[in-house]
Amino acid sequence: MKKLLFIIYFSIVALFLTSCGGHFFNPRYYYNRSSSSSSSGSAPDTGPEKLPDEVPADEDPFKLPEDYNDPNYQFPADKFKNWLFKASFQGDKLPIYNFFNDNSRSWIPGGADWNNITAEYYNGKDGENYVVSGILTVSITSLKVYKYPGNNPLYSSLGYLPGRMDRFNFYSINGEASVAPLKQYLIAVDTYSKFIFAFGAITGTKNVMGQDVPVSFEAVEKHGDKKAFYEYDPIGYVTENGSVILYERYKTEFVDAPTSYMPKDHNFDKMAQPTPTGQGYSPYRPLNASSTEPAPEEDQKTFKDNINTIKSNYPEFKYRDYSGYMVDGTSAIDLNLWKSGNYGSLSLKSYSYTFETASGGNGEAPNIKVVVETYNNASAREEKTYKVKTITSKYKAIYENTANPSDTVIVSLVRVNNKDSISFDGTSLDPDFEDHGPIFTDRVIGARFEGTGDSSTRNIVYQFNSDGTEFTLTYEEEYWEWFEYKWRSKSFTYTLSRFDNDANNNYRAVYGVPEGTWGTAGDIRHGWVVLEGNNDGTIKVSGSYGTILTPGSGSSYGYSANRK
Repeated sequence: MKKLLFIIYFSIVALFLTSCGGHFFNPRYYYNRSSSSSSSGSAPDTGPEKLPDEVPADEDPFKLPEDYNDPNYQFPADKFKNWLFKASFQGDKLPIYNFFNDNSRSWIPGGADWNNITAEYYNGKDGENYVVSGILTVSITSLKVYKYPGNNPLYSSLGYLPGRMDRFNFYSINGEASVAPLKQYLIAVDTYSKFIFAFGAITGTKNVMGQDVPVSFEAVEKHGDKKAFYEYDPIGYVTENGSVILYERYKTEFVDAPTSYMPKDHNFDKMAQPTPTGQGYSPYRPLNASSTEPAPEEDQKTFKDNINTIKSNYPEFKYRDYSGYMVDGTSAIDLNLWKSGNYGSLSLKSYSYTFETASGGNGEAPNIKVVVETYNNASAREEKTYKVKTITSKYKAIYENTANPSDTVIVSLVRVNNKDSISFDGTSLDPDFEDHGPIFTDRVIGARFEGTGDSSTRNIVYQFNSDGTEFTLTYEEEYWEWFEYKWRSKSFTYTLSRFDNDANNNYRAVYGVPEGTWGTAGDIRHGWVVLEGNNDGTIKVSGSYGTILTPGSGSSYGYSANRK
């Protein structure tokens, strides 16, 4: 493995005393490439090397109903919203971190760090952060402390599954210690579990008075085992009073080799705990969820008790797949990307999951009745009932179809929006789910609408394509020529531009049409397309056209037609 450097190496203390031992920077640690000649740092490449693989809910450690997935575990996560952060460094280079309140200062939004990465920040006070070397204590001056809520400054959020970064805060500092600049990416804090993780690696240096000082950084995901930072063992945790406790294993390894430290997975046989002797593996290490063997009786009882509690709180769950619905109504949809995601028709089916008491009584894990209904197709209704076959852990069981035992699914206990819930066959069910019916494109897949028109139009036809992202509007319009009224045919092709940003308006979307009649010739003009009536039986298009952000009038509609 190439040698990696943890971001918290403060070799600048070498400028003040040589009593620190042999911990000065050595360029051989820099991944077998020479960086000692770098004259300045460079902004990190935050682009992920690959997109993350999907993880079924029953295999997702972030969704398990464990204490560490509760934002109020140990103490409320909200404390980190106001807590300021400071960092100092001992003579052996070991960091000293603390979180604290200061009514005279607070995080300022809308800032950016030295690499122009968006961050909150506050200004430090000279002397409250320092570097110790031998008998000297060197103040860190002109300090700015940065916080990146939910955003790894060294790695794009596209490199993580959605929602995972929400619980993490990342921290860095930019200051001066005598003549040496300190631009350091420090630690990530999981505000739920309160564990601390290392997240950066040094990739470039600057020579300052004969010593090489780290100036460039990359995410640990780009080096070594190329694992997500949170999959490595935590290096410590935060207490309720804001103190940071570092584990002994981390302190020993870092002090022994501060210029080559890299977060590790030590293959501990127990998970880390928020106690001084609680070093262990990360709760977010990938799960081995392939077991089909029965769990110990104690774990089976835990599963039964917990799923029956969920049954009492939420007798029924609803679900519809809205993964193709983009709620950001201020941005144009990337239609090619949307199509490549195979989102079309996903929201046509609605699902209900109802708990039913098992034959063994309330002490047993309940049966689950699943009803599937398809939009505008009553004959496609499906109904199945599943019962427990094998409980394989305290949070997972194999269920089988009572009418077809070869049809099995995994039911897991998970947390969704900080509430205890279940995952059924990999789909996490939200107790607060609101069903607004199919998204607009699914409502009009392959649909044809016809209208008679009015005094100046006739034979109106809307014909949608096979995924609802495009339609052709044709009609005849009356016009005056050579002292008489005549009829002529008109035809326009509309393409999906964006969805409505109000989930209640799944019956409406924005489509664009290149047509000089509605604006400058060659421009794409945008208008609302709306469905009305029973079973979305009537369609209309906005009578005026505008930009992607202001797609014409939302109240003036025309060219009415009925579903055929």
